[in-house]
Amino acid sequence: MINLNQIKVVFNKEVDERSAENPANYILDGTALTASDEAVLQKDGKTVIITLDTPKTQYDKFIFETTKGIFTKDKLTTFPAYEKEVTFSVPIVESVEVIGNI
Repeated sequence: MINLNQIKVVFNKEVDERSAENPANYILDGTALTASDEAVLQKDGKTVIITLDTPKTQYDKFIFETTKGIFTKDKLTTFPAYEKEVTFSVPIVESVEVIGNI
């Protein structure tokens, strides 16, 4: 998780841009992402940043999945489906300490 509305997915090989950027190839809590969600392949060719249309709430837990529809860059094989529980969170301030002369 990057923040409350972004997910970072890193593949072990370069991926086909078209299949990696298709939101329907990603599932969150049993529902495929839609065209209102955005998946963008990064310059390294392995990392996809998914921006959800609707931010989640702090500490929400979901099952995130990739489908078998994502191809390697050469389009000869697909990546296996993958599933992982994710928790949406952003850092919060726990305390503040003043140091120095007053």
